[in-house]
Amino acid sequence: MARGTRILLAGSGGPFATEVLDEAVRLAEEQDAKVSVLQVLRVWGTGLGLPHPALKPNASEQQAALDTVSAALDHLEAHDVPVSGQLIIGTRHPARSILRHIDRTGMHMVVMGAPAKRRLGDWSWANEPYRVARRARVPVVLVTPPTES
Repeated sequence: MARGTRILLAGSGGPFATEVLDEAVRLAEEQDAKVSVLQVLRVWGTGLGLPHPALKPNASEQQAALDTVSAALDHLEAHDVPVSGQLIIGTRHPARSILRHIDRTGMHMVVMGAPAKRRLGDWSWANEPYRVARRARVPVVLVTPPTES
């Protein structure tokens, strides 16, 4: 890829595994790319078609997302990777929101953590990285951290 490549480090709820962060660093160095960090917070539903305050992420979930993004930025900056931005989005449809963000910002590649095994049914929250990989118009690198036995 050419200079000016933009990589999206996308998370769908939890903290980024070290392996995911390391892969984003490796790709950024290899591609001479800038990295943006996106974290998605789950909104659980609506009331009469409008977001319902009781179903939005609570303060501790919001703080956890801020901490996750901050830790990712610290990791990237510790490896001298240029960071082009960070964003936290609350949504009922994480994969759709990530895909919209990719299209809107002109990202060239996505790095996400993914569970080793897909959960039963496509409706599972853990399957969001697989949905993004299946629907994205750009390369998506899914990193599966080793599981503890």
